[in-house]
Amino acid sequence: MSRSSRAARPALWALGGVALVTLPLVVLGGYRPILAAYHHARLRSDDPAVRLAAIEALTDLGPAGVAVLEAVAFDPGIATRSDQPRTEVRELALDALWKLEPDGPDRVDPARLRRYLFEARGLRRGFVGAAISDRPREDAERKGDPITSTAIWEDVRRAAMIEPYDDVAASLAGGLAARASKQVDPSVLPALRRLALEAPDPWTRAHAIDQGLRLLREPESFATLRAALADPDETVRTVAARTLLEDFDDAIGLPILIAALRPPGKNPADDWRRRAALEALVVLASPLLLEVLADEHDRLAGDAGRASAVLMALTRFSPDTGWNAAPMWGPAIDAIRWRLPAQLDPRAIEPRPLHVPVRGPRVRLR
Repeated sequence: MSRSSRAARPALWALGGVALVTLPLVVLGGYRPILAAYHHARLRSDDPAVRLAAIEALTDLGPAGVAVLEAVAFDPGIATRSDQPRTEVRELALDALWKLEPDGPDRVDPARLRRYLFEARGLRRGFVGAAISDRPREDAERKGDPITSTAIWEDVRRAAMIEPYDDVAASLAGGLAARASKQVDPSVLPALRRLALEAPDPWTRAHAIDQGLRLLREPESFATLRAALADPDETVRTVAARTLLEDFDDAIGLPILIAALRPPGKNPADDWRRRAALEALVVLASPLLLEVLADEHDRLAGDAGRASAVLMALTRFSPDTGWNAAPMWGPAIDAIRWRLPAQLDPRAIEPRPLHVPVRGPRVRLR
């Protein structure tokens, strides 16, 4: 026997030993934990393609793969977006788990749903909001689906309140708001009203109002909207004033809407507030607002048709638009200024919180 053959013999014995140990595991299906551990290690790769392939492989390994995905995705701590790629891997694992829910993502067990809410803080999980909003209310009630209970809405509210990232908190609030509006489900209202007033993130408060309370139009929301006029954030105040005007015929927030029409600054939210305020003021259609409507109509392309209709109704005047040109209302207003009431000026109103009685009488200008 050659010297090289004698040197290779220990290695062959080692391989034979490994085969003897692993063969029964493979026969009995025990290869899955081994593969799961292997793919778990691959999640630490610096190559995003390798990490994604490992996640996909884990989803095909049954309980062993799910156990690894849960160990990666769920954590009582908070994921930080500066900790990449770990946070990215956790989000991939969380998405994979959601798709593997045994009863489907639209019928997640409440205990499981709480894990997604409270053990994935800092991770993007808008799919939770989509699940609670898309479940048909009548179908859920008929089947006794526990995901429609008020306890679930309260859990989602609590998760949004403690979520460290504004976009995730807003997506959870948006899920509640969509549930309220799409399924016309008033059981969501208590959670939405608390979010509108108490959520730390202003966009979350604005989502609760603009996408939920504004579309559901429940009388119980009146006091909440009045209280939101005193919010420190102007966007929240604007959506509250708009909702009071459009849904409750209450113009008490008119100074907030007028102030939102001032020339925009560098804040990207300025244009959004001006658009929301214009839509509300077009509904109001008060002669006090002719110059405001005319100025904004000439400046903005959005809602030009509605603004034109209101302006023509109030002035009984139709300006000559010329060939393929939008009507310019400034000259039309100048021509009839002598018979107009004193006009409201956005530049003369300071944008600030408005403290009003939450249950006082409505203010009507029409």
